[in-house]
Amino acid sequence: MRMEKKKKKKGKLIKSALILSVVAVLLVAIGATSVLIIASGASFDASKLPKAEASPVFYDINGEPMESKGSSAIKPEEIPDCLKNAFIAMEDKRFYDHKGYDVVRMGGALLNNLKSGGIKEGASTITQQLVKNTHLSHEKTITRKIREISIAREIEKRYSKDEIIAMYLSVIYFGNGIYGAKDAAKAYFSKNIEELTLSECATLAGIVKNPQGYSPVKSKAKAIERRNLVLKLMFEQGRIGEDEYETAKSEDLIVNESVEKPTDSSIYISECVKEILTYLNITKYQLENSGYKIYTNFDPKAQAVLKNAICDKSFYSDSELDGAAMLVDNESGAVIAYYSTIPYSFKRQIGSAIKPIAVYAPALELKKITAGSPIKDEVISYGSWTPSNYKDIYYGWTTPREALKKSMNTVAVKTLSYVGADKGADFARRFGINIDSEDETLALALGATKNGVSLKEAAQAYSALANLGVKRNLGFVKMITDGNGGVIYKNNAEETRVISEQTAYIITDILMDTAKHGTAKVLASLPFDVASKTGTVGKDFNTDAWNLSYTTKHTLAVWHGGKETQETGGGGATRCAKYIWSNIYGADTPSRFSPPEGILEADIDLYALEYENRLLLASENTPAKYKKTELFSADNIPEEISTVFTNLIADFEISFAQRSGEHGWYDSNIECVIKLKTSPLYDYIIEKSSIHGDTVISQIEGDGNEFTINDLPQIGPNEYRVTVFLKGDREFKYTTVKKIFAP
Repeated sequence: MRMEKKKKKKGKLIKSALILSVVAVLLVAIGATSVLIIASGASFDASKLPKAEASPVFYDINGEPMESKGSSAIKPEEIPDCLKNAFIAMEDKRFYDHKGYDVVRMGGALLNNLKSGGIKEGASTITQQLVKNTHLSHEKTITRKIREISIAREIEKRYSKDEIIAMYLSVIYFGNGIYGAKDAAKAYFSKNIEELTLSECATLAGIVKNPQGYSPVKSKAKAIERRNLVLKLMFEQGRIGEDEYETAKSEDLIVNESVEKPTDSSIYISECVKEILTYLNITKYQLENSGYKIYTNFDPKAQAVLKNAICDKSFYSDSELDGAAMLVDNESGAVIAYYSTIPYSFKRQIGSAIKPIAVYAPALELKKITAGSPIKDEVISYGSWTPSNYKDIYYGWTTPREALKKSMNTVAVKTLSYVGADKGADFARRFGINIDSEDETLALALGATKNGVSLKEAAQAYSALANLGVKRNLGFVKMITDGNGGVIYKNNAEETRVISEQTAYIITDILMDTAKHGTAKVLASLPFDVASKTGTVGKDFNTDAWNLSYTTKHTLAVWHGGKETQETGGGGATRCAKYIWSNIYGADTPSRFSPPEGILEADIDLYALEYENRLLLASENTPAKYKKTELFSADNIPEEISTVFTNLIADFEISFAQRSGEHGWYDSNIECVIKLKTSPLYDYIIEKSSIHGDTVISQIEGDGNEFTINDLPQIGPNEYRVTVFLKGDREFKYTTVKKIFAP
C-alpha cells in the first residue's frame, strides 16, 4: 500500500515536471504575447512594490507622531556593488541578460527535477522572486508560475535592473522577523548597507535560501560555510578577483550576539501593520506607499513600564531568556502597550494558564461542577498516559477552587474528562485561542497545543473573564485616514458573549484567591483586586513561564521563555507582572470586582466534603471550623443540608438475653446485648457504670456496619453510655445514656 502511494506521488511529481517543461517550450515558442493570454488573471500593481513613495504616519493616544524605523525600501544608489553582485551570483547570474525569466535556467532546473523525480528547483529569477514576495502567494502551481512570469516581464519593462534589484533586496526575508537587506545589515552587523564588507555581503546573500539554517546568530559555522560558497561563485563568475576572494574567505565572521532589540514603539507598530494589512486587504508595500494617517491605541507611559519590566534581567532566571508583555484596556479591547525582546510574532505552549479557559470555565458553564465540588487529586491513567502533579504531590479529596489555586494537574484532567476535550477546545476557541482539531485530547487540560498560543490570544481570553464573559476583539489600531482626512477605517471592537456572567465571576473569584494564596501569591501585596493564573512548560527544565492577570480596568499577559536547556521558573513572569501592576496605576487604582446578579454565597460543610465526599450545605449545628463560604450560580447550587452534626447521636439498643451453656452458682444466667449502628463519619466508645464502678466495654471505628456487643450486667442498675466522636477530631462528641436493671 505504501509503495503504491509512493509511486503515485512520484508519478504526480514527474507529471508536474513535464508540464513545467511544456511551459518552458511555450515561453520560447509562442512568445510573451501568448504568455499574457495564458496568464489571464495576472495583475501588475505598482503600488505593491517597495518604493515607499508616501510613508504612513503613526500616532499614539495623545495624537503625537510615533517613532518609527521607517520603510525597509532601498534606493538603487544605496546598494554597494559587492552586495548586488553577491545576490546576483547566488540567485540569478544572468540577471542583466534576461527579460524577467531565464529559459536556460528553467531548462537546467527541469532536467534536475526529472532526475530527482520531484520539483526541487523552481528556477526563479530575482525579478520573479520580487513578484512572488509582493504580488502572489507561495503556492506551487503552474497557473501561479505563469502569472509570476507575466508580472515579472511587466516589471522588467517599467523599471531598470538596478531598480529591480533594489526592490528585491527590500523585500526578501533574512530570518528573526527581518525583511530587507537594510534591516538585516542593522540587525546582524549594526551597519548601514553602504558600510558592509564583501564578507558581510556574501553572508547576507547566503542566508536567504534557508534563514533558519544559515542564520549567523543561530549557527556561525554554517553561515561561514554558506558565505564561502557565495564568495566562490562570485569569483568563478568574475565578479571579484582572486585576492578579494581569498581575503574575504579567511575573515572571521563577527555578528551581533543577539538580534537587535526593538525600540519603544517599533514592535507595537509592526503589530499595527499586521492589523492594517488584514483589515484593508493590502500589502505591506501598498501601505508604505499610501500616505495614511494611522491613529493607534499606543500609550507611551504604559509602554515604558512594560519595556522596563521586560528588559530587566533581574526578573529572569537566565539572562539569555526572552520576554514579552501586553497590556489591554478591558472596556475597549484596545492594546495600549506591547513590548517583546523577540522582534516578531510568536506562539508558545501556555501550560496551566489554559486551565481557567479550556477546563474550569466550560465545566462551570455546563454545570458539571461547582467551585466547591469534591474531586479527588490522585494518580490516575487515561490509556497509556498518566498525568502527574508538580513534584508528584497529591492532595486527596479537594475542590475545583483549591485545584485551580494550586494548579493540580490531575484534577484539571479529570474535570476536562467530565466536559469532553472537544467541548473544552471549543470553549477555548470562543475565548479567541486558535485550537487545532488535533488538540482535542485530555492533554489540553495541561496546555498541550499543536501550534502554541500567542500573547494576544492569551490576553484576549483573560480579558473576556475580566469583562464578565464578554470577549472583545483586541486591537492596536483605532482609526485610519487617507491623505485628505477621510476616514477609511474605524475600529469598533466586536463583542461576543462566550460564558455567563456568573461563570466568569466565579472563575475571577478563584483567580483572586490564586493571587492571594496560590501559585500567583507574589501579587498578594498589591493594594487592589487582581485575578491571576500562572503557567509553566517543561519537564526537567521549564522552557516557558506565563503570568496572566487582570483587574477591573486592564488585562496583562507576561511571558518569559527560552531554549529547552534553559530554566525559567514560574516566579519570574509573576514578579515581572507585579512590577508592571505596581507602576501602571497612580492614585486612580481600579475598583473592586463586584458580583453580578445570580451569584449566591452559601456555607458548605467541610467535614462532609472530606469524609463523605459530598457537597452539602452546612446546617445550623455545623461548627464554624467546618464551615466555608463558597460562591455558586443561582441555578447550580446544592440543596441538601448536611446532617453530620445533627446526627452526632448514637443509635443503639439494649436488651437482655439468656446466656447459653452451663454457669456456676455465682454467674448470672443472663447477658446484656448492645446493638449499635455505626457511621463511617464517627468513632464510638461504649462505657458502663454499675455498683462496681466505671468500665470501658468497647472502642469502635465506625464503618457503616452494625455492631453487637455482649456484656455481663451487674446486680442492680447498669448505666450504658455511648459517646460519638467525629473521626479525627475528638473535640466534637455527643454522649447517649441508657439505664437497665438486671433481673
